[in-house]
Amino acid sequence: MNWEDLQLFLTVAKTKSIAEAANALKVSYSTLSRRIGKLEKSLGATLFIRQHGTLELTTEGNAVLSSAGKMATTVTHLERELKGIDKKMEGTVRVTLTQSALCGLVLPHLPDFQQEYPGIFLDFDTSREFRDILKGEADVAVRITDNHEYKVPDNLLGLRLPSIHVHPYAQKTIATRINAGKGDAGKTLIKWDKRINFRKMAAYFGMEDWPVTCAIDDTGAQLAAVCNGVGVGILPCYLGENDPKVARVKTSAPPLPALDAWAVAHPDMRDVEKIRTVLRFIAGCFEKHEKLVTGA
Repeated sequence: MNWEDLQLFLTVAKTKSIAEAANALKVSYSTLSRRIGKLEKSLGATLFIRQHGTLELTTEGNAVLSSAGKMATTVTHLERELKGIDKKMEGTVRVTLTQSALCGLVLPHLPDFQQEYPGIFLDFDTSREFRDILKGEADVAVRITDNHEYKVPDNLLGLRLPSIHVHPYAQKTIATRINAGKGDAGKTLIKWDKRINFRKMAAYFGMEDWPVTCAIDDTGAQLAAVCNGVGVGILPCYLGENDPKVARVKTSAPPLPALDAWAVAHPDMRDVEKIRTVLRFIAGCFEKHEKLVTGA
């Protein structure tokens, strides 16, 4: 048994699936299955049983999870302490954020950042998996929420970003027809995922009675659907305003400040130059595009 095998075990225990864990770890299904089998053999215990299509921990598995979790916390704390001594402007910094924020707000400024800080390698994670800063799963994260009472926890270092405003957008020909009042053709909505209060957004724009044509849980994919005439999307303004194929659907309401955004890092990292530099860079990308983000 070694620490690497326990890390693999922790990922399988979290996802309850060999396939999902293998995808997250970027290893093959067969390799991960073999490594878990090897761990079980070395411990002389069965760690997982399959129930209702998912892997559940056995009593022995739960005991290993408790001990391995404590070890992971200790290792993460040690790594963070060592990083805290690092004043070098080089190395990898892992950043988690949405794909649309990366493409629309950050990438336009990345060449300048790379030229100024050639020693910093940015590893962007745009998956929808939650990356826990406190567990060392990311160094810098952009947290976006429609809970306007949210505050960055005291155990995180946070920078407030401009609020992300949204507005209804449609393919240009459809937007022109709707804005001219030429019937109800095209008056269908593309719904967000369940984590966002879509009904509240639709009501704000007077569209609560419009039929919903489909639901898409990714804003970049929503934009693609709008461009293809699937329906009207209530999109972040930084996406809609940047795409020449779409136009605003006129409403009596201005863009809605629907989402609050924060750039966060672990407080132990406040003295790590490269982390502070990347945190300021991400915040700066949002600030430079403030008019676009707010739909001004």
